[in-house]
Amino acid sequence: VDGPFHFISSMTEKSNKTLNGSTLLKQRLLAAAGWKVISVPYFEWNALSDQFEKKEYLEGLLNEAGLNTYTAEHS
Repeated sequence: VDGPFHFISSMTEKSNKTLNGSTLLKQRLLAAAGWKVISVPYFEWNALSDQFEKKEYLEGLLNEAGLNTYTAEHS
């Protein structure tokens, strides 16, 4: 989860959060090394109410990234 210090926000619009430069660089370096980088913003994660919602959220991000989330428990 990317916590509050991974984001910058506008002085006039606090709800507008953007990843900061060091976090973007870290993600670019990891991607260049062949890793699939998926960002989980803290404000989205904290808004999820239970483990089921968190699991669904993570599965959705993995599916968007083209990663298979099918496991034996689904069969």
